Amino acid sequence: MTYKNYCVIMAGGSGQRFWPASRKALPKQLLSIEPNVTLIQATLARVPKNVGPEQTLIVTNASQVEALKLQVDLPDENIIAEPAGRDTAPCIGLAAKIINHRAPDATMAVMAADHVITPTHLFQADLSQAMEFAARKDAIVTLGIQPTEAATGYGYIHLGEEVESSLHRISAFHEKPAKSQAQQYLAAGDYLWNSGIFIWPCQRILAEIDRHIPDLAQGLDLLAPVIDTQEFGEHLEDIFPRLPKISIDVGVLEHAAEIYCVKASFDWDDVGSLAALARHNKQDALQNTVLGEVVVVDAKHCIADNRAEGLLALLGVEDLIVVRTADAVLVAKRGQEEKVKELVQKLEAEAKDSYL
Repeated sequence: MTYKNYCVIMAGGSGQRFWPASRKALPKQLLSIEPNVTLIQATLARVPKNVGPEQTLIVTNASQVEALKLQVDLPDENIIAEPAGRDTAPCIGLAAKIINHRAPDATMAVMAADHVITPTHLFQADLSQAMEFAARKDAIVTLGIQPTEAATGYGYIHLGEEVESSLHRISAFHEKPAKSQAQQYLAAGDYLWNSGIFIWPCQRILAEIDRHIPDLAQGLDLLAPVIDTQEFGEHLEDIFPRLPKISIDVGVLEHAAEIYCVKASFDWDDVGSLAALARHNKQDALQNTVLGEVVVVDAKHCIADNRAEGLLALLGVEDLIVVRTADAVLVAKRGQEEKVKELVQKLEAEAKDSYL
């Protein structure tokens, strides 16, 4: 059977910003940020109902495949193992090539595995509008998020004219701005955050890659004849690490003509650091967020994650993040959570591989 709509979930994180709970083989998308569900499971749950398991692909790191299979129920051939991280353009190009082989007239939606999105029905409605428009107009579409602050950690979309309800042409993409520039974008009112959720016909994005990233297109063309054969894995191991390392935003979206944006009607959180645990779990009267076996006395504004055996106790402290696992403990000042990545890099430099 040939399907019209496919979803691709990018799930290749390296497990740095949520250390020590996250590791190379168990990155944040395989962890629970909200209660009782992992990020990858929540992402799969919001895939539109007319896109079944056969039409859903996950692209992940080779080291994460086995852990991922324990959490998802997809055909093995729909879990694509990247032998090396090459950023989003090769990831998306590879998925598009595979889908185009299986269903040449398909439209694909690309989403990340580390977003928290609510409510699901509004996300599905926006995505369905984008997929229908992309198929009808042979268009590139993204979902844009209404800014709630002058954030410097997101790219921005400058909206052009509205062509349908809540759907605009895009005037320009802007990289992550300085604080003063972000404040100007917020005040202007016609800028949205770039969610990193993209929708396009497979043949359209492959044509754009061919036009703007020819080295990537040539590598993907070498893989095309062996897709869905026993030789695919061997060829992927050889070719993929040699593909150019470039994001889809820089490689394609900043150059392509006629790109559109649906203004999102849902709430969106790009889960980038341990601070997200406080945003998506209950807090006590003193703004402490506790997960697992934790006792708190005279502590406030702390995040304590102890989903391991044993007890964690906080006494008389403020503004701390404490994460305890079976083999490591992190104690950090709140506001410093973005530097956890630097800590992991130090572990790498000191060859403490057993903790990575």
